[in-house]
Amino acid sequence: MIGYEFKLMSHTDLYYEVELDEYTTFSFDEICELTGQEDMKPLTPAAIERHALGKAMVAFYSTPHRFENVQVCSYAGITGFEEQAGKKLAVVGGVLTHPWFRGLGLAQKTVEGLVQEASSLPATHLHMHDGLMARCNNASAAPLAKLGFEEQAPGPSMGKIIMQKLF
Repeated sequence: MIGYEFKLMSHTDLYYEVELDEYTTFSFDEICELTGQEDMKPLTPAAIERHALGKAMVAFYSTPHRFENVQVCSYAGITGFEEQAGKKLAVVGGVLTHPWFRGLGLAQKTVEGLVQEASSLPATHLHMHDGLMARCNNASAAPLAKLGFEEQAPGPSMGKIIMQKLF
């Protein structure tokens, strides 16, 4: 098959780099650089390395004989932990989509994969005992609601909507 093949992978997975003849990690340099926005705290590759859990939608461009290019096209991670109203929650954040791959639903699939994996882990694994939370805009609230997140009172925080998914 010639063209892009998309795979949802852990942010720490390795892939075989033919030209180097070795296994290597994904590069988050380009996606972090191209998705920076003035109204957001910039996400760096070093910050991604520290995420407790992360999912990357990776595009492998193939020719008939081998993979020619590996591109991280979307990313979402567990960026930290918070306590809210006595509940210990893991924070879903750092959601990025490479400009070339926007509008394909890849960010939603990446977040779905992250939430599914986080929900299946033992509570002690991520030091979250009660669930997940996210700060999001109006456009992100509907897809999160489909994943079982609910909007929390008192409403927006730092211009964002607070959503929680309790276990």
